[in-house]
Amino acid sequence: MEVVVGMKVMVTSNIQTDFNVTNGAHGEIVDIILHPDEPTLEDGPVVKLKYLPSYMLVNITARGV
Repeated sequence: MEVVVGMKVMVTSNIQTDFNVTNGAHGEIVDIILHPDEPTLEDGPVVKLKYLPSYMLVNITARGV
């Protein structure tokens, strides 16, 4: 699966409900934090990772507020 900073995303299953984020909320990936055991990345437009990212930071867009 290709994932890039700037990619539009939608919440489909909210497991941390105390953040007041509803299913169907839209956002954008702002940063991808790699697994600590990931080797040094090579320069280039496409990078293949050995491990899943530790986490991704997403800016959720508030709508209808």
